[in-house]
Amino acid sequence: MVARFTLTTVNSPIKLGIIILWGLFTIGQTYGQSPSDSSVKEMRTDMAILLNMNVGSVIPFPFYNIPEERQATMQPRPYFAVQFNTKIGERLIIKVSQAFSQKSVAFSASLIDQPYNGYIKQIVNGQVSEGEVTDAYFTGFSEGNFNLTYFELNSSLAYRLGKRSSLYAGLYAAYLLRSINKVRVDGTVSLGPGLPPISTRFQRSEDYSEFVKKIDPGFMIGFERKIRGHVNFNLQYTSSLSSIYKSDLEAVQFTMLNMFVSMGLTFYLNKDFY
Repeated sequence: MVARFTLTTVNSPIKLGIIILWGLFTIGQTYGQSPSDSSVKEMRTDMAILLNMNVGSVIPFPFYNIPEERQATMQPRPYFAVQFNTKIGERLIIKVSQAFSQKSVAFSASLIDQPYNGYIKQIVNGQVSEGEVTDAYFTGFSEGNFNLTYFELNSSLAYRLGKRSSLYAGLYAAYLLRSINKVRVDGTVSLGPGLPPISTRFQRSEDYSEFVKKIDPGFMIGFERKIRGHVNFNLQYTSSLSSIYKSDLEAVQFTMLNMFVSMGLTFYLNKDFY
């Protein structure tokens, strides 16, 4: 199951979030019903479990910075959370969650004179030689999978649009647990003026934790609707507020954001909470 993202003229993750928020509000107003007279007015707390799927990508910001020769294919990954919900009125609910979230993207790129520091592999007359280069430039083709695993803490405020629907918005802070980059490279590496380029071809899995920030702060908005009994459907959009890569990563010359849509089911312990 894969999906390709399409470029858009919206060049701000916050503007995109506002558009999605307005769309969810419209849906909620259409399907929502006014709370019944039996709505609980006093503070009430319940716990829920979220079983979701992340679909999205790590993409450049603004969107028009994506070079034409680069492509990214979204790959669904699991999002699991334990959520604590507290009613503070007939329509307001505070949500606090702890989550494990995987975010992944398959990428491919045709590159010319891309700054490169790292591993190279050569095969000359049947002999294999390996090494590390610095201040080099790569020209050729690269493809692979970039996989991130986070532990997240998030807090949001939900507003009930009706008896069965709600809209929520909040902030999250994600702590990086693992960052793995699986890559296949085929091209040449130039070490400097006057030096012949070196052909390199290899496939390897690398730990990218030293290039990715440990903390990824961001915002989230979402929509939730009760299906039946203990089960609700939820849909949420999340985006980083700053680049996930460290500023000294030469290969990335622009801001890179985690932008994902997460959708799935929420299981409440108390079926009458909503």
